[in-house]
Amino acid sequence: MVDASISLFRGELLGIHITCYSQRQDNGPQAQEGFAAVKQLLTDAFGPPTEEWGSLREPACLWQLGAVSVDMYCFQRDPSGTMVGTSHIARSAAYDAAASAPHPAPPPIGQ
Repeated sequence: MVDASISLFRGELLGIHITCYSQRQDNGPQAQEGFAAVKQLLTDAFGPPTEEWGSLREPACLWQLGAVSVDMYCFQRDPSGTMVGTSHIARSAAYDAAASAPHPAPPPIGQ
């Protein structure tokens, strides 16, 4: 099963996220195998990841590719799976700033 979503910010593409190699179980072997296969494809195309973190059981990595980043995560909780996403770096920063900006309080009820 593959699940995908896109994110927009102010009408422009923010990112695309795909979850694949999913299994309805903890520690699904497909998630680990899928993570390794996709990571190798991305490494072959772009070189080694810029960053790697996580654990052997739930690894994660990131490539910074100019204006775009590509990140990967392996989840080993029910459901297990591999998530691959792209994000526009500047738009993501603008979205984060807008999301964390203070919002005015709504007017009191009855006014």
